[in-house]
Amino acid sequence: MSGVIPSNEHFLTVERLRELGFSHYRIGKLANEGKIVKVSRSMYKNTAFSGDESDLSIVSVFAPKGVFCMMTAARYYGLTTYIPDAVDVAIERSMNYARIVDAIIGNEKFEGRWSHDSREWIL
Repeated sequence: MSGVIPSNEHFLTVERLRELGFSHYRIGKLANEGKIVKVSRSMYKNTAFSGDESDLSIVSVFAPKGVFCMMTAARYYGLTTYIPDAVDVAIERSMNYARIVDAIIGNEKFEGRWSHDSREWIL
């Protein structure tokens, strides 16, 4: 499958694109053509993704060591039918939380502010 972007992968790292047979030049060209969208230094969003977009899958890309907690975890494990308004994620104290929020999702840039009182992002 060299040189083909799989439609079932929502986000692709540069490393993954290289595994698929794309050179750095070709990766840049794909981004210029709009086939992938750069969301961070080493992460691209696949515009041909054909699966379900869920907040949980998007957050897990940007906080891979994060742990879903509170009502998000309860919903994830089927312990409640309540649908939370936000995704609650516990991250390491040393993790740069600004990088998690400064991500491009589709054509929209979502931004928020960090609440030091509640230790969470207000989106």
